[in-house]
Amino acid sequence: MNIFNRAKSSLWRQKGKTISYGIALFILGLIMGLSILTKGAISNTKYQLWAQVPPVAHIATHPRIMEEFRDALERFDRYGYNSWDPSIIKTDLTIEQLQKIMNLPQFSFFNVDRQARLESVIYSTVTLENNFIMASDGFVVNGISTPQFTSLAENRIEIVEGRNFSTEEATSLEPLFLALVSEKLAEENNWTVGSSFEMAKVARDARDEKNFPQNLIAKEYNEFKIIGIFQANLQIDMGYSFLEKNLKRQLINRIYMPLATIDSIRSFENYYFQKYHGYSEDEKLRRNNWISNTFFHISSSNLLPQFLEEANIILYPDFIMQSFDNFNHLSTLMETMDWFAARILWGAFGGGILVITLLTILCLHDRKKEMGIYLALGEKRSKVVIQILLEALSLGMLSFIGSFFIAYLLGNLWSEEMIRQQLEIAFELSNQQIYSTQFDLLRMRPMDIEEMAKSFQIVFSPFWIVIYFTITFGSVLISVLLGSSYLLNLEPKKILM
Repeated sequence: MNIFNRAKSSLWRQKGKTISYGIALFILGLIMGLSILTKGAISNTKYQLWAQVPPVAHIATHPRIMEEFRDALERFDRYGYNSWDPSIIKTDLTIEQLQKIMNLPQFSFFNVDRQARLESVIYSTVTLENNFIMASDGFVVNGISTPQFTSLAENRIEIVEGRNFSTEEATSLEPLFLALVSEKLAEENNWTVGSSFEMAKVARDARDEKNFPQNLIAKEYNEFKIIGIFQANLQIDMGYSFLEKNLKRQLINRIYMPLATIDSIRSFENYYFQKYHGYSEDEKLRRNNWISNTFFHISSSNLLPQFLEEANIILYPDFIMQSFDNFNHLSTLMETMDWFAARILWGAFGGGILVITLLTILCLHDRKKEMGIYLALGEKRSKVVIQILLEALSLGMLSFIGSFFIAYLLGNLWSEEMIRQQLEIAFELSNQQIYSTQFDLLRMRPMDIEEMAKSFQIVFSPFWIVIYFTITFGSVLISVLLGSSYLLNLEPKKILM
């Protein structure tokens, strides 16, 4: 009788031990299955979440520094003294830092986007119907540093007439009085490609905003030539209607100019404001050199987590690279679940090896006469080990397939009940983060509970199925080989005497 038939006969002959061994393997497979399928669901959810985030990141002052700043303010309010040193806030990246970020494999290109304000008593902005923000004589102008600037790259706008800025125009160090304007704004003011408009750069006393327009410090007019007209993509879903209207209004009233032009407008405003208030040279430096709004474009949204991790190593301790997501609380929940699933998986793996090894040794001890006969008849110990291994693997095949399907059913039930409750808490915190900055057009819209629960589906992914059976059968293989060490000390003559 060959070892295959012997293994089959042994399983049927010792039904009680076979059932006990099978139950142990089933429980082991169930725990591992739940852990692996949960990790798969978390991975799928995180992938779908990141896929909705624009592949763009920006730099901010590190939270550690801002926390120190808040502590200093609190001490000032409480005790009346200022221990804050403004010089610890760095205002610009070093060339070395920027070069290292650009050399990261996920990096595509970057764009510096700063804003300035122009005023006019002739031209007017566009007001959306039922919008809570009224038209004004102020125009917010965006400066860009590359023809492939962020709004164009993210398909927020499309140039429908005229042309875009050339590389030379966008990167010029001298102010060029050229403009891209929105289609709606052009219609409102009867502008066409090739026409010009005159607006004023102004310096006003920001400390006396209530006294507008009498708070004027200085004014200077410039003439700007329209080189192109763009159409804004108004399909914006932020989850909040008032915010969506505000963002749409920003888009249809937007004017783009080369970055050097924006800097010249800002410099005019800062110069006269600081001169008016008599700031020292050090104070002027600290007020002017804040971090630029630099957007780093990544080749794919799902590469963002890796890019952020590597970029933050480069930027530490002064800056932090951030993406335009709004699921920080959800991400924390996912990471916590992933951590627990991993610990349970490896705990089950180690514990399973220990339990199965002990069961194997006990089974071999009960069958030592059978093993002794095989050895006495000249059977090699290696073949006896292979027989034991075949028994364990064939029993494991049935147990693990069954436990995998049960884990799938229990996992889906878990995702429908427990995960939904946890998500309600996380979503309540996440959706409270309402933004109203120029970055809003890049932020992902808030997902609802149904969308998130759907993305947390536990599925039969080939990758995770392979992982499951590799780990479960690997644990059985290791356990049987360890348990079979019992055969090394087995002496057939003493057993059969």
